[in-house]
Amino acid sequence: KPHPCEWPGCTHIATRSEHLKRHMLTHTNEKAFKCAHCFKSYGRSDGLRAHMRQSH
Repeated sequence: KPHPCEWPGCTHIATRSEHLKRHMLTHTNEKAFKCAHCFKSYGRSDGLRAHMRQSH
């Protein structure tokens, strides 16, 4: 079942509800994944993991 984004003007359609939730972070700029070692934060857990591998 397709999951269309309801953000005004956005035409994105996700194939899974969890993908739509991830997509919505692009609109809200929510960055829930915070590094415990520095000031950086990320909207997705894989971004934080990559930062940890490269920086700490």
